[in-house]
Amino acid sequence: MSKLQNDKVSFELDLRATKAQEEIHRLTKATEELRRQNAAHRKEISRLAATEGDHSAEIKQLSDQIKANTREIAKNKDAIELETKKIDLSRKSAADLRKELRNLQKQQSHLSRALDPEKWRELEKEINRYKEALEQAEAPTVTIGDRLRL
Repeated sequence: MSKLQNDKVSFELDLRATKAQEEIHRLTKATEELRRQNAAHRKEISRLAATEGDHSAEIKQLSDQIKANTREIAKNKDAIELETKKIDLSRKSAADLRKELRNLQKQQSHLSRALDPEKWRELEKEINRYKEALEQAEAPTVTIGDRLRL
């Protein structure tokens, strides 16, 4: 019975992680598209500014669209962070763990321990959690054949 419950919990964690990863992928693609649109709008603004005539209405419209896209990019970034937190550390790949560990270490390096000791301690705890999870993810798996040889 216990084995069945463990399998059910594991299945539910995998399902939650998969859904979160799919949402992260969707949000990442949407953000990339918004950034491409902003780049195109900026080029168009430059082109309009270089040509003769009054293009202020078009430039304002493009600028407003860039602002709207930038707000949407910020929302996507927040949503990606939320989805990332939903994924249990044990379900993340070693590459994802390494990437997040580097990000946390970078954040900590830009933080003054003396000015914000609480935030620094929180980051230190999070870094240690990621280091442990990475060690587990990179640990060699023991197969049945390996156990028989022991």
